[in-house]
Amino acid sequence: MRPQILALLGPYPAWRNYDDEYIEALQPFLYGYSMYEVDGVFKGSAANGGAIIEERTQVLRLLFRIDLDAVAKEAEAEALDKKVLRAIVCDYLRAHNRQVTFETSAGESQRIIAAAKKWRDQLGFFVFGYIVYELGRHIELLRTSGSIGKTEDEIWVVNFCNMELDRVLWRSNVG
Repeated sequence: MRPQILALLGPYPAWRNYDDEYIEALQPFLYGYSMYEVDGVFKGSAANGGAIIEERTQVLRLLFRIDLDAVAKEAEAEALDKKVLRAIVCDYLRAHNRQVTFETSAGESQRIIAAAKKWRDQLGFFVFGYIVYELGRHIELLRTSGSIGKTEDEIWVVNFCNMELDRVLWRSNVG
């Protein structure tokens, strides 16, 4: 199974030589999920004459949360204000060019970004090397057993690192 996972993962350096020790060191990521189907209509490409395509898509939304206490500990930044720590981590995760963000930081900020990068690398390994791999493998098993006919050619993976989540705690005495 490992050669197939490596073929899916590609040449990304953080995952190239993963072993049992790397897997054992993975941090907890998954904090929840939702699953639903959505119907859509799309205009096809020029290759199919621009035909209208109707499609039902299965959507699986996974909620991942970074442990800021673990980041602070790894970066030896436990004394840093949590709001500052969160801002550094969020700026890194939202950056369009994370490598530049890392290279232009220094000292404590660079250690925090390195810990956030490690978390992000591990998360990517978990998403692609486990979740996407297992989804694809099970879809293929359903197809080869005859349980389903045609399968889609793609699995889309989207992240919302640039999306803000505002947490609102409702109190019954709010009037």
